[in-house]
Amino acid sequence: MSGGRNPVGGSVLGRLAAAASAAAAARALSGASDYVPAQARAALERRNHRGETVTLASGPILVLTATAAAVLGAPTARLRTAAAVAGLAAGAVGLYDDVVGARPEQKRDKGFRGHLRALGEGRVSAGLVKVAGIGAAALVAGRAVHRRPVDALLTAGVI
Repeated sequence: MSGGRNPVGGSVLGRLAAAASAAAAARALSGASDYVPAQARAALERRNHRGETVTLASGPILVLTATAAAVLGAPTARLRTAAAVAGLAAGAVGLYDDVVGARPEQKRDKGFRGHLRALGEGRVSAGLVKVAGIGAAALVAGRAVHRRPVDALLTAGVI
């Protein structure tokens, strides 16, 4: 990858092909949680805001495939770095929030107000870890793209 060239050739068609391939992989892997043993699958299940049962196994699959699509579709090394940092870090702290945030002591710490209440009580909620982690990853990704601090901060805000 010398000279910042994209591994798929840097062409628009190459980037679209990479994105389409990653989307196909995400679709193919979306049913992978069906093959997880029942006991492990039950530990990964949650109820969403509609009361439907969903699995946490889908999140990591989506994070990995979406990050791969973004990295493969980025035209420069700096943008590939930013995509990898932002995607993988957001996925990691999101998984942390899913797992730790489901603990009984975290149940009342939902929403921004709940995170602030927990902090006021001397506790750090899983959701606050996610907010801070995504913010920090956005700053690192912004810095990977831009050298001027103001540009890096603006990019982080967009991320």
